[in-house]
Amino acid sequence: MGRYQQYTTSLKVYYALGLEKHFVPLALRDQVPSSTAADWKAIDVNKIIGIELDKELPKDLKELNLLYDPAGKLPKDMAVAMT
Repeated sequence: MGRYQQYTTSLKVYYALGLEKHFVPLALRDQVPSSTAADWKAIDVNKIIGIELDKELPKDLKELNLLYDPAGKLPKDMAVAMT
């Protein structure tokens, strides 16, 4: 029995929104079988539980990188206490 590929949720959302050609590099799109892409395009993103988290992820990661950057001025424990 073949092993299934695993894909990030963000990739699935790009396809479901029809934005894959704008935001997903061709080399990555080439790795997604056409049947899988068709399934993702049929997804109603409004029915995905927690979809709002995908919108916040880039901002959250950027904030974490700033907080934990070794060149940052705030000690880590102080930054965590402020959140």
